[in-house]
Amino acid sequence: MVKENLKCFHCKTLNCRDVSKQNPNVIIYCSNCGFAQNPDPAQLAKLDDPHPENWLECLPLKGVVAREPLGETPDGYTDPVNGDAHSLEEYKSTFFIDPEIYLDYVKRKNPSNVPGFECKEPVVPVQKPPSTDDDPVKLKQDQLAGRIDQVVYLEKLKSFR
Repeated sequence: MVKENLKCFHCKTLNCRDVSKQNPNVIIYCSNCGFAQNPDPAQLAKLDDPHPENWLECLPLKGVVAREPLGETPDGYTDPVNGDAHSLEEYKSTFFIDPEIYLDYVKRKNPSNVPGFECKEPVVPVQKPPSTDDDPVKLKQDQLAGRIDQVVYLEKLKSFR
């Protein structure tokens, strides 16, 4: 599992989640709007790419139409089609939307691209291992001979640490 920023298809907000290429059908609920979605399988396949994107696009679940709840009653969340009340888990598993998050989202006037749910730590850059033919003595000789400049010399020297 890798922590990645997943971009919601509905509100475009980044959500930090553990994702894995082995579980492409995982259902993820957006922390901002509550819509259920899957990571885009084409981008999920690129998780091992040494230069990954900063986020993975999410897609709506295939064949699913999320029903936006009308509101909350003492009996649960109201289904807009027939007015039945459902518990939180029942609503999520039946209509593929988290009603608690969605109703808060509506109260906040449908904000899009809300910061604060994305991964806090930066994506770890993949560092190139020092080439086998470089050693500190050879680097210094190359730098003194003018084959590499001071900046390249210092960067390569740092890679040995």
